[in-house]
Amino acid sequence: MNSTVIVIPSLEPDKKLLDLLTNLKEQISTEILIINDGSPLHFQHIFENAKNQFSCTVLEHSENYGKGAALKTAMRYILANMPHIKHMVTVDSDGQHRFSDINKCIHRAQEENTGLILGTRTFEGKVPFRSLFGNVLTRKILKLSTGINITDTQTGLRVIPRQYMKELLSVEGERFEYELRMLIETKKHCWPIICEPIKTIYINDNETSHFRAISDSISIYSVFIKYLFDSERFQFFRYLISALLSFTVDILAYGLLITLATNFTLSTVVIVAISARIMSSTINYLLNKSIVFKKESDFSLFKYFGLVFAQISVSSILVYLLSATSFENYSVMIKVIVDSCLFLLSYQIQKKFIFRKEKYGYSAKKN
Repeated sequence: MNSTVIVIPSLEPDKKLLDLLTNLKEQISTEILIINDGSPLHFQHIFENAKNQFSCTVLEHSENYGKGAALKTAMRYILANMPHIKHMVTVDSDGQHRFSDINKCIHRAQEENTGLILGTRTFEGKVPFRSLFGNVLTRKILKLSTGINITDTQTGLRVIPRQYMKELLSVEGERFEYELRMLIETKKHCWPIICEPIKTIYINDNETSHFRAISDSISIYSVFIKYLFDSERFQFFRYLISALLSFTVDILAYGLLITLATNFTLSTVVIVAISARIMSSTINYLLNKSIVFKKESDFSLFKYFGLVFAQISVSSILVYLLSATSFENYSVMIKVIVDSCLFLLSYQIQKKFIFRKEKYGYSAKKN
């Protein structure tokens, strides 16, 4: 097990941390890395005991940055200072993980040689309501939104291969939401998720947990909102927002310029429409490339502005013909109606011909 390091993020620990270290040191010789996540000074003696009595490496945060930040600190340290380490095992400091379960996950990682190993609780026996409810809700939303189907989304017992660490360091999140983002990241990279059932243990109804019910819950569930907004199924919704923003710029610019124009002729309408569209289409192209379709295909810039030119031509002709007949005073309103129809057609053209879709696969291993 010398290629494995146990990582324990810790904030304001008590005797349970020392009991955990005693149990670990009695049974395995694995290196132990503890991250003191900004605990007050009167907890320092516990970390000193961890270093002196149990030969642990203790890394210090000057303030409480969060569990996600602690895990990232550990990964940076491992990558920079522990080249022999192949797996990092994350363990909670409150004694909720038995050595037998930790050992099972380590052996599973060595057998599989790849994949994110999760020590998944079965939630049998007496489980605090908030813990059970939060986990059930989160795993249901995770399955519906991403397709990832696991029984325990919030487990702190995980085995992370070294080859995943560099990518995981770039994942957003500093607190408890980071563990959820880590799961979603597996889908992007097609990393297997391997679940190893473990015993469910809650000590004193989990009263020592540093999970902040309101703020941390908001952070966790905002991850799903962001994921859904970024996913392909919400592509049209993103396109609609992008189009509405650009459409607003176009209409405001057109209305201002047409009001300032001295003569209402076809050439005036064309010049004003081109000027307004240059501003709005530049904004729209950048939004569509980076947010809506999220990929720039070959010659997308030329194809996009070719579409813009076609839309300008059709829009200008229709607006002029309708306005010149009997609706000259409603030119802006006519343009709103005409361009509303054209933008629906534009979405299909951009989706199928201008921007290419980028798809990600997903694989998972089950017991």
